[in-house]
Parts: sequence; structure tokens; C-alpha cells
Amino acid sequence: MIKQRSFYGKKKKWIIVGVIVLIGVMTTVGVARSIEETIYEVETVSPELTLLVLAVMLPGTLYVKNEQIVYYSPEIGQQYELLVEEGDFVEKGTALIKYKSQHLEIEKEQYALSIQAIDLRLSEINRQKDDVIKQKAELNKKKEDLKKRDCAFLERERVFWSFIKFYQY
Repeated sequence: MIKQRSFYGKKKKWIIVGVIVLIGVMTTVGVARSIEETIYEVETVSPELTLLVLAVMLPGTLYVKNEQIVYYSPEIGQQYELLVEEGDFVEKGTALIKYKSQHLEIEKEQYALSIQAIDLRLSEINRQKDDVIKQKAELNKKKEDLKKRDCAFLERERVFWSFIKFYQY
């Protein structure tokens, strides 16, 4: 008995062979292309030192990190003197501007006069303190003199009474 191959079996065989051939052709073409793409012709040069200048232009706004804005204030003074110039480097705590104010000058003079008055009052109090110390010293001296007189008086009185007792017997 001879088996006949069916039409569908032959067709299936040819489809499988065709797919295998197609995969082989595509693999060969892909490998050939990758080999072609990796071959580069490179020109070599010696390195040399050159100045590289880059200019970058970006849109935007720059802000100072620790900016301090000083506004004019008539209460501080009408006249002022700038102590730094534009472009000077300053450190923290450096005075930038000096105001001159008649109001502040008058206030300063008033405080100076108040200090003088307080100094005069203090010297007067110190003088009074010295007087009190002197008076205490004099008082202590007079107390000592009085004690001496009392002792002398008591001694005389004792002698007097002993004399009187002596003559009464």
C-alpha cells in the first residue's frame, strides 16, 4: 500500500521551507549591513592647545542672593555721605552710608548735657558722702572725748566721795 501524500501536506512542507529560507536570507542581510556600518574611515591628527571660548546666551533675569535695598528716609537725615564706591568689595558689617542730621546732632548734644548734669550730681553726692564720713569721724572722736571726760569725772567723784567718807569717820 502506497500512501499518497495529500495536497495539504506538500503545501505545509513548502511553507516551512520558505519560512526557513526567508529567515536565513534576512539574517545574512542583517549581518552584512551591520558589518558595513561598523567600518569607519578615521583620520588621525596630533593634539594642539587652543583657547576655547564659549558664549552662552540664555533668556532670564539675574537676582542678587543677599541684596539689601536702602531707601531714603528723611527722619534719618537730609544730608548723607556715601562711604563706598560702585564696584567696591565690602564685608558684612561695613558701613555703606553716613547720614548727617541736625535733629540727631541736637539730640546728641542734649544727651551730652544730661551726662554732664549727671556727673555733676554724682560729684555732689560723692562730696556729701565725704562730708558725712568726716562728720562721723568727728562724732566718734567727740564720743571718745566724752567717754574720757566721763571717766575722769567719775574718777574725781569717786575720789571726792571717798575723801568725804574718810573725813566723816
